[in-house]
Amino acid sequence: MGVEHHTLQEYIRTDRTPPEAMFLNAQSQMWIFAAYELLRTWRARAKDIIKWAENGGLEMKAKSLEEDQGFRHRKVNTVVRKMSNALDLTRLKLVQFHATYA
Repeated sequence: MGVEHHTLQEYIRTDRTPPEAMFLNAQSQMWIFAAYELLRTWRARAKDIIKWAENGGLEMKAKSLEEDQGFRHRKVNTVVRKMSNALDLTRLKLVQFHATYA
């Protein structure tokens, strides 16, 4: 907030666009791009998990990621845990569906 306020005060004082405005503009664009990339990444991940769950490949994908690669990869462990949670939810929903409509 300090940069924005300083830039506005400088603009009001000089009635010209201050040089800091370029930095502020770049920062704004970076935030927008970062938010877009975050949403795009999560959307793609969600689509993949739904596709794998529908095709029965979610469990195979989780097992393939669990295989020992000779080192521990924290992100892969997190992805496997999330896939397992999604698989558990899918199974729970199927059980609830069959209990309701069977």
